[in-house]
Amino acid sequence: MADHLIAGHGQIIADYFDAGTSRRTPWPQRPQAAQLMATITDSDPALDAIVIGSGG
Repeated sequence: MADHLIAGHGQIIADYFDAGTSRRTPWPQRPQAAQLMATITDSDPALDAIVIGSGG
């Protein structure tokens, strides 16, 4: 779905997915979500957009 959404606009450079973790768990307590937050707060992030989806 993400590939379809961004078609003609860019490319996916990374996937962050916390399998088996409730969406109610705060992002700092979810390893992949925490990594995403670290990536986007970097002084020179390698991205300019985020696609967020839900498995439910």
